[in-house]
Amino acid sequence: MCTDRRFRQLAQRYRKGVTLPGGLPGRSGIKVGNMMRSRRNQGKCLFARNHKRNLCQRRLSPLHAERYGPPLRPVMGGEWMMGKFASVTATARVLVLLALSLVLTILLEAQGFAQTTPADQTPATPPVTPAPAAQQPPAPTPAAQKPDSSQEPADEETTARRKRVHDYKNWTYNVGAGANLNSGTTRTWVRQGGFVGAAGVARNANKYLGLRLDFDFANFPLRDSTLELAQASGASTHVYSLTLDPIINMPVTKIVSAYVLLGPAFDHRTGSLNSDTTVAGSACNSFWDWWGVCQKSNFSIPLSGSFVNSTVNEFGYNVGVGVSRRMPSGVEIYGEFRLLHASHNGITTDYRPITLGFRW
Repeated sequence: MCTDRRFRQLAQRYRKGVTLPGGLPGRSGIKVGNMMRSRRNQGKCLFARNHKRNLCQRRLSPLHAERYGPPLRPVMGGEWMMGKFASVTATARVLVLLALSLVLTILLEAQGFAQTTPADQTPATPPVTPAPAAQQPPAPTPAAQKPDSSQEPADEETTARRKRVHDYKNWTYNVGAGANLNSGTTRTWVRQGGFVGAAGVARNANKYLGLRLDFDFANFPLRDSTLELAQASGASTHVYSLTLDPIINMPVTKIVSAYVLLGPAFDHRTGSLNSDTTVAGSACNSFWDWWGVCQKSNFSIPLSGSFVNSTVNEFGYNVGVGVSRRMPSGVEIYGEFRLLHASHNGITTDYRPITLGFRW
């Protein structure tokens, strides 16, 4: 049972600053072991869940609160703290149960995922009974409707060809002029430096290869010693040649390129002597042999016919090299050196034309 004496002692200690059980001087402590009393010791006069009614209604007078002040809180605070601890414990239990249930759920899901078949492996399927005739799958699409895979590479190749840059001309034309340098037997009878004119056309297969057709004209002025031997005051001699050559183009830079020519040649040489005093039937010499009048008779000039005029057709070959430079307008300036050789019945014609000209 609670007595007035006990409350007086506690109130005096509180006013004097005496340390209350479980706390600091003059303050309420929270030490539950020193504050907590059983309801049997309290005489069931205190209500743990009521802060406003801390005194026994039978024993305390109405002036007790005015005399001794409000009831001490340490006792009731300990009970309140125990209640808090109990509620916290209950909450902790609930959280533990929730955590355990969550862990069990995760483990079950992991086990189920482990039992599933991986994507890379084909799950074993039980033997399937053959479906009835009515449930057979529809017939496959006809072959005509399937895309032909063999045509795809052809389409890709066609696209690649279309994307190629056409950096050459299909047709090329050239015109040039220059001088002639004779060689071989021709140099014995003809002076150097005769006029040369050339014109040609080429069909290019690609940037590097083509086929070129040329027509050349060369003037063959006879030497003075030749005129004396022929007993003529003057002469006019020319060569017309036709060549067909494969051409190999070799680009050096974007504006400079070189090329090589090699192919067959056909020469047509004509000549005429002015005021010739030679008598028909005279003995042949090396000039008359080169002139071509002694082809049928190796000993004398034929009596019939005009021996002062000459016509010789010869077959041979030609070799040439050239260099070209492209101008801003697209026209090319070229320089070319060629060697032509032709022969017939022991009669030869050799000359080396050097030409400068334009290509477009």
